[in-house]
Amino acid sequence: YYNLSTGIFQMKPKFVEDLEAYILKNRIILPIDITLDPLKSKFDLKTLRKIRLDRLESREWQVAYLCVFYSVMDHKSCNLNLSDQQKVKIYSTAYNFGFNKSIAELERLSEFKLFPWGKKNKRKQSSYSELSLIFYKKFSKYLNSLI
Repeated sequence: YYNLSTGIFQMKPKFVEDLEAYILKNRIILPIDITLDPLKSKFDLKTLRKIRLDRLESREWQVAYLCVFYSVMDHKSCNLNLSDQQKVKIYSTAYNFGFNKSIAELERLSEFKLFPWGKKNKRKQSSYSELSLIFYKKFSKYLNSLI
């Protein structure tokens, strides 16, 4: 049951664990420390997993993890000159397929039409990145007016 999606953003504990590992490996400085470093923790792995699960039940922690995910993706793509639409496409694919993939692999996966039924279903589907772009195009003009 440990790796089921939970919360408003349907995050998995493994996703959070991978975020923590990426932050530690790349020494990324964030405004808050989300990492539960198993090498430095006084807790065993089972307790660390329980802490992550508890955090994922909190809307505030899910928002924090979402912000960390965005920071990780910015870090991964910092040497690329991506437009906002390219970022939406790649970041949404990374959120859906896993951010540990290369940018080239994420670009390739962004074209896969597997949403919402998955690859074994024969019904008409869309790519997750395509839906994300539709949302972005529709709502970004409203979001920009708030800034």
